[in-house]
Amino acid sequence: MYCRSAFIGLLLLSGACSDGPTARNTENIDVTPIPEQAFYFGAKEAPYKELILRGIQMVQRDNPVCRKDIQPYSLAMSPSKGTADDPVFFITCGSDAKAFNVWFSKSQIENDQSVKAPENLPRAKLLSLCEDWIRSQATNPHTVDMSLIVNARIENFANGNSRLSTTFNAKNKLNQESKFGATCLVEPDGQVEGQVTLLN
Repeated sequence: MYCRSAFIGLLLLSGACSDGPTARNTENIDVTPIPEQAFYFGAKEAPYKELILRGIQMVQRDNPVCRKDIQPYSLAMSPSKGTADDPVFFITCGSDAKAFNVWFSKSQIENDQSVKAPENLPRAKLLSLCEDWIRSQATNPHTVDMSLIVNARIENFANGNSRLSTTFNAKNKLNQESKFGATCLVEPDGQVEGQVTLLN
């Protein structure tokens, strides 16, 4: 038996004590189940309701922000991740610019695996990945001067992505040197998307 009560945003929801799914608490963290009534289970999610509720407790267990600020209305099955045998679900934690999604699969829940949200890569790794991407975009990669990348501005986002802004010098096919600005968006898995702009 447990009594359901949890903070959702700034609103405290409460419900009666009842039997229900619980996730094994491997870190001795006090996680209060969110009332089932707070969620909307659509046609895709309904068959996995009990599993999802256990998964939500795991999300709260493994992500401190989700214990205080979780958005039940955002719960859904991913349309692009997972398989028919191992569907993936997600829910949003945090608010506004600090909001992020936590993804969890059927197999993760069944095996009680960590469902911690991705973390930002270390600064040194971000610099290295961005520098490699910039050189891959240059006409003459060997002329790229990245000495100023150590002063790069880095902005980390709650979903694990990081944005790095820097400048560099490089020469064109005519051996003329120019200054460029570059922005790299680096995902937690190391994938990089970027933009290069001519400054002079």
